[in-house]
Amino acid sequence: MMERTPIQSRPTGVPAHRAGATLVEVVAAMAIMSVLMLAMGSTIYLASKAIPTNQSPNEAITQTSQTAQQIAQELRTAVYITERSANAVAFALADRNSDGLPETVRYAWSGTASDPLTRQTNNAAAEPILDNVQQFDLSYAFTSATETYPGPPVEGAEQLLVSHDPLVTAATEIVDGNDWPGQYIDPTLPPDTLSWSVKRVTFRMRNAGILPLAGTMLVQIRPADASNHPTGVVLEQVLFLHLLLFNTFSWQQFNFSNVNGLSPSERVCLVIRDNLPPLNTQVQLDSAGGSGLLITDDAGVTWTHNGSKALQYYVYGTITQPGPDQAVTRQHLTSVRLALEAGDADTALPIETSARTANLPEVLTTVWEADFSGDPTAIDIDQDTTPDWAMNDAGAFVPATLAGGVWRIDRAMNTNPVNKFLEVTALDVRFRDTTSGTDGAGVWMNIDRTGTTHGAIYAHIKLEADNTQTLTVQTKPNTFSFQTLYTQTGLPSGFVDLTLLVDPGADTVHIKINGQESGTFSYPRYTGNNDEFIQLRRVGDGAEFDHVRIRVGGAGS
Repeated sequence: MMERTPIQSRPTGVPAHRAGATLVEVVAAMAIMSVLMLAMGSTIYLASKAIPTNQSPNEAITQTSQTAQQIAQELRTAVYITERSANAVAFALADRNSDGLPETVRYAWSGTASDPLTRQTNNAAAEPILDNVQQFDLSYAFTSATETYPGPPVEGAEQLLVSHDPLVTAATEIVDGNDWPGQYIDPTLPPDTLSWSVKRVTFRMRNAGILPLAGTMLVQIRPADASNHPTGVVLEQVLFLHLLLFNTFSWQQFNFSNVNGLSPSERVCLVIRDNLPPLNTQVQLDSAGGSGLLITDDAGVTWTHNGSKALQYYVYGTITQPGPDQAVTRQHLTSVRLALEAGDADTALPIETSARTANLPEVLTTVWEADFSGDPTAIDIDQDTTPDWAMNDAGAFVPATLAGGVWRIDRAMNTNPVNKFLEVTALDVRFRDTTSGTDGAGVWMNIDRTGTTHGAIYAHIKLEADNTQTLTVQTKPNTFSFQTLYTQTGLPSGFVDLTLLVDPGADTVHIKINGQESGTFSYPRYTGNNDEFIQLRRVGDGAEFDHVRIRVGGAGS
């Protein structure tokens, strides 16, 4: 028989074991857990709201402050300013990428709340640097710098330069084919004389015969040599008919228009020349006074100068003296104050700061510059999305014409876009000619266009046979001719620095060559072509340019 295992009894008070919770317990636990989860979610939510985000006031203020400081820092080192308004500023910084050109920067805001503030550098597209901008206000402080330079020469009114008319001790001198009297003309000029001219001469002459004479005479102005004798060069001559002479001495007047621009040290001679054999033409002179009487009896082969006699004569002309100084007043930026506010309109706070400029940058309207270290037609300093330079034939620039930062110019290149150059314009160019026989390199400036008229300045440099260079600056009084303003010879064969400062308000151009003052000259206006640019020109095969910069404006604030 199988034995049974005895059943053990449970101690009194010990509950029996259960395998799970009752329904009531489960419901109660779920309710408690729901409360706990809700509390934890609320805690996490509140904690997350306390973490800064891009939209939080604190972060917006931080970003705004950093942006304002960036703008201020760049403005402090600006080298010139090309745009200045309440909501935009454009300026140039010193070359930072070793391309020889300044780096251009532009900050701008549309003025519409919540639009971004943008930054544009060089030729790149504008990019937003601060979103949700509520305010970007700029104000500027300027100082004026006045550049003074000699004004253009002023030619005075016609005046008596020198004369001798004692009205006593009169004598006569024959005029015929071999015997030519004359007079050394030695005016006393003011110390500041730049040049002088002869406009008219009068002297006393007669026909001593009975009958009127046929034929002609020549009244000439010639340069004087070191012995005060006339040279063989005739500056100008006037034809005179013998038939116009009387039997008694009378004053005869002879007008000249081309004896101009005589240097203060230069002297001239009056020569009275007849082509007839000995007849009866006579001039009157002072036999006991004066000086400078000239006599030849071999038709001008040899001359004598008499220091104690003179013709009875009057010489009238003009004296050119320095005009009043001219001045160009330019504006330079001393500081900029800016107020910048970004973020939600109801929580944003403005950040205000200021930048004092270290370089006192010049305030300009526009700038063109090229150093020919690369393709100049790829430059866009003013960031208007239009290349600053364009080939005159609208073709592509040829990179092979560049070497070592020098452009051996193959064809003309123009400033771009068009400009009337109505403001003060300064051109700085380094150029040279390396092949003699042509005019080499040139710069043409169409300037000061109003309506159909404008001024024109043309500067060109030419290599001479002796390996020196000649630089000439010209203007155009009309479509068909040129007028030379200034010429400098003997320049070395290397690159020459030329500065032309054009003041359209005064119709003048001031010239500097290798940093030396070369004078100020008036230019005429004429009805010419419709071109509105400054052009670099190739005149000869050896034309080379090393650098060019054109600055426009600067006089206004």
